[in-house]
Amino acid sequence: MEAREPSARLTADDDGLLAAIVHSSDDAVISKDLFGNITSWNGAAHRIYGYAAEEVVGKPISLLSDQDHPDEMVSILERIRGGERVEHYETVRVRKNGTTCAVSLTVSPILGVNGAITGVSTIARDVSERQRLEKRFEGFLETAPDAVVVVGQDGLITLVNAQTEKLFGYDRGQLLGKSVEMLVPARFRGNHPAHRADYFRTPTARVRDMGAGVELFGLHRDGTEFPVEISLTPLETPHGFLVATTIRDVTSQKQSSQYVRSLIEASLDPLVTISPEGKITDVNAATVDVTGVVREKLIGTDFSDYFTEPDKAGVGYKRVFEQGFVTDYPLTIRHTDGKLTNVLYNASVYKDVSGKVLGVFAAARDVTSQRQAEAALLRAGALQSAIFNSANFSSIATDAKGVIQIFNVGAERMLGYAASDVKNMITPADISDPQEVIARAKALSVELGTEIAPGFEALVFKASRGIEDIYELTYIRKDGSRFPAVVSVTALRDAQDVIIGYLLIGTDNTARKQAEEALLKAGALQSAIFNSANFSSIATDAKGVIQIFNVGAERMLGYAAAEVMNKITPADISDPHEVIARAKALSVELGTSITPGFEALVFKASRGIEDIYELTYFRKDGSRFPAVVSVTALRDGQDAIIGYLLIGTDNTARKKAEAEVADQRTKELDRLAELERFQRLTIGRELKMIDLKREILELKRLVPAEPT
Repeated sequence: MEAREPSARLTADDDGLLAAIVHSSDDAVISKDLFGNITSWNGAAHRIYGYAAEEVVGKPISLLSDQDHPDEMVSILERIRGGERVEHYETVRVRKNGTTCAVSLTVSPILGVNGAITGVSTIARDVSERQRLEKRFEGFLETAPDAVVVVGQDGLITLVNAQTEKLFGYDRGQLLGKSVEMLVPARFRGNHPAHRADYFRTPTARVRDMGAGVELFGLHRDGTEFPVEISLTPLETPHGFLVATTIRDVTSQKQSSQYVRSLIEASLDPLVTISPEGKITDVNAATVDVTGVVREKLIGTDFSDYFTEPDKAGVGYKRVFEQGFVTDYPLTIRHTDGKLTNVLYNASVYKDVSGKVLGVFAAARDVTSQRQAEAALLRAGALQSAIFNSANFSSIATDAKGVIQIFNVGAERMLGYAASDVKNMITPADISDPQEVIARAKALSVELGTEIAPGFEALVFKASRGIEDIYELTYIRKDGSRFPAVVSVTALRDAQDVIIGYLLIGTDNTARKQAEEALLKAGALQSAIFNSANFSSIATDAKGVIQIFNVGAERMLGYAAAEVMNKITPADISDPHEVIARAKALSVELGTSITPGFEALVFKASRGIEDIYELTYFRKDGSRFPAVVSVTALRDGQDAIIGYLLIGTDNTARKKAEAEVADQRTKELDRLAELERFQRLTIGRELKMIDLKREILELKRLVPAEPT
């Protein structure tokens, strides 16, 4: 045992007290002389090593040495003779029964009254159980999925597991005994020791995640940084508190989180999460844009504060907590500059892994464009409204980016989709033949001298530039079937003339195509007539609506084909009085009532009777001209009528010639009458002269001649 300073003197009472302490100690207390011979041996030494005091006193301490450490005792004694003190030296000792035990030794010199070293005191603690537990702990650490680094208060690493080696790229030997700051990026090292010291002040109360709310990073051996999550756990040991640091690489989670966040930020719809108290907990960029308030100021504020009707907004999010969701809940967001945005909110609760409701996730769909499109359609007037609501026209209105906002009953009938299948989901390009869309984009790029991308842009590019645009396109129905359509595109604009969307009005062009096919079957002569500018060739569907209006018809009547196709019948460009008169005449001729209008123009042809007649056509400018019209019924393979072909010729020249002939005849007749009158006058005068001569002769005979 270590002696006191030379000036101190032990009394008998002190010796007795010290002996009692040594005897009752749970640690083995052994004293030896400077040659290593045992001089005292307490009860704990008997219990740990199995030898009684009388068996070992006077014998060398080396009898406890393990054969793997034969020179260990010698080196320790040499250090003690040099005045050193050996603390917490862990080694292995051999018991009396030959088994070994792990011990932790504290070896100190014993000083005599003159201060000279007179012997050696060893306090030995059996640490076999502790080491067994430590090995179990180390085994547990080795199987842990996360890196574990055990650090002392001095910041030196005392224990690491295999995951630590793998995560940081160091071998275990390169880490043990080194400062934990070697695993911390240089930019954080300056503050790290202070944080560590702060933790060790009250370690037992601080089982916690490190850096809550702060991004943490680890430093790999190659110098690269990676994001981590860290959890700290205090460990109480005989040597003081240690801290077990659990480190998890969250690179993949960060990447996944960033990917999800990028999707959220890319959303055009305002997205927001709301706490059970109605406070905003997170928003995306679209929410910032629609409110005009930066993210930091939005978070923590009342969700209801950003609407024109806060109470209604409050009712909405509370309904989500009650029902679990709401669908298409209408609200109006007010921007800080006063701009209003009409939205439909769809929201649902979100929960943690235990099923506890954490809050509400809400997405707002901006329906301003839809409302503006509807308003623009209303402003377009009665005709457009009638067309829009007609089942015979597919009316599709989009927002400025092409996403369908309105899909009328005609579009549903023609294309087979319900409006809910396509609204806010696809563009008209998605229901069009993709090859035709690509071809249109290429053709327009050449025509307009600018690169036009295939897709929705190709369908509306001309309209977006204020150019009238009507074209043919193949639509694809929901069931995959296809049909030809004629599409008219109009840009919808707001009061400031800014484009807010597009209106695409389409008609099924099947009948026209069938009419064209029927014309092709009619042969070369009819084809030549149809394509000639000298004949107006007008093909209709079975109901009389014009499907084809050739160049000759355009020249004669002054209309462009787009102005009449799928809009009017030939009766609409004919003299109405003549059409009525024809209906009456045919009714008498055929003994059946015929309605004035298109029926009167094609009735004979519909019955297979050859029909050529004269009719007055009206031009677009209101002028009139006589025409001779030949009508033929167009039939399909089953001989069913699919339309009519009306081929007309301008009869003006013939009428003019007939008028000239009639005028010439009138003039000739007038001349003849004049000649007859002249002749009559001449003959009368001649007769009068004859009568005069006769009278003169008669007078000469009656009057005697005078004498000569």
